[in-house]
Amino acid sequence: VEPAAVRRVIETVSAPGQIRPLNMIDVAAEVSARIVELPVNEGDAVTAGQLLARLDGSQLEAALKARKATRDGRRAQMRAEQFRLDGLASQLEFAERELARVQSLHDSGDVPRRELDQALERVDELRTQQNALEQNLAQLESTMMVDEAEIQRAEAELSNTVIVAPRDGHITQLNVELGEVVTGSTTQPGTVLMTIADLRRIVHDAEVAESDVARIAEDQIADIHVNGYPDRVFTGRVRRIALQRTTSANGGWFKTEIEIDRDGVDLRSGHLANAEIRIAEHEELSVPYQAIVVRELDRLPAEVRSDPLVDATRRSTLVVFRLEDGVA
Repeated sequence: VEPAAVRRVIETVSAPGQIRPLNMIDVAAEVSARIVELPVNEGDAVTAGQLLARLDGSQLEAALKARKATRDGRRAQMRAEQFRLDGLASQLEFAERELARVQSLHDSGDVPRRELDQALERVDELRTQQNALEQNLAQLESTMMVDEAEIQRAEAELSNTVIVAPRDGHITQLNVELGEVVTGSTTQPGTVLMTIADLRRIVHDAEVAESDVARIAEDQIADIHVNGYPDRVFTGRVRRIALQRTTSANGGWFKTEIEIDRDGVDLRSGHLANAEIRIAEHEELSVPYQAIVVRELDRLPAEVRSDPLVDATRRSTLVVFRLEDGVA
């Protein structure tokens, strides 16, 4: 027996879900090769820049050397062509001076037309050769740019055989073994080697029913009940509410991210949990929950049925049993 009294009543929205680290990173391969070194295990703590895995880079090293050899050969060809072009420029300069001299002699009648035509043909021939060499050099320069780009890409691929931790955290999942061949590229998702998570910040991915989502807001407090910790209630705060409805076989809901105060407990990713999000507090007259029952209207006394608080259009209503002189 408990007396009715004005008490603080907290109105909540219940939302099931799972807990996970706030920050998780999938470490994936960006080249296809065999794992030759794997110095970490699942559960290990890692720091940013720490070696996680090394892939076989022998084929990539060979390809890089071949590209560099091709570039160096083309560079030597360019030097030779430039040397020819410099020599041709000297010949053309001499031929143009000779043409001017012959033209002057022809104008004064000292040399026949044939000599002037020969001088003109020599200048035209050298200019044609010069244009051809300049075009060839331009093409070689363009090809050299492609060679340099290919070398940079090959160097990047080779550097991607050394995989390091992108941030501090723990390896929560390890998907590969030493000697395994992984696939990957810089343009398509590769084999996910492992997942690194920061276990210092944990969130509850709550599924809030669409009928309740309008009543919740960021920074609201929530009580989190985590499976595996039946004797503890964790406190959380609403961090983010999805703008897009998620549809499942059981209906629709809105993903709501609630950051949990771990209170020193090492929570693990994947735990099922339930959140009671506090949406309002009231000072109301309250009675024990067990005293509230549902009764059909035609079974109630006439004075109760006629009470204005009773909805006469319904077949049943909630009533509160009270104890008077030992009789309910």
